[in-house]
Amino acid sequence: MPKFSEIEQISDPKERLEKLLIDASFPRRRGKKVNIPSNYCVRVAEMIDDFEPLRNLSAFQELEKALRNTLNDHFPDLLS
Repeated sequence: MPKFSEIEQISDPKERLEKLLIDASFPRRRGKKVNIPSNYCVRVAEMIDDFEPLRNLSAFQELEKALRNTLNDHFPDLLS
């Protein structure tokens, strides 16, 4: 796992996350091509108890802002 302070320097964080998920879930397949189920990333998000540390990352701040804007555009009463 990367150190928290190094997360934003990872060139392809999605690929890195996928590799970590594969290594953890399929240790005998390490280094080999594995198609991970699409719900793995959802499951990772479900397992996070506290998103507060992520709010220090600019990429996460941008994600939250984009999500807020999209929700506000489609469901204006939801966030008020």
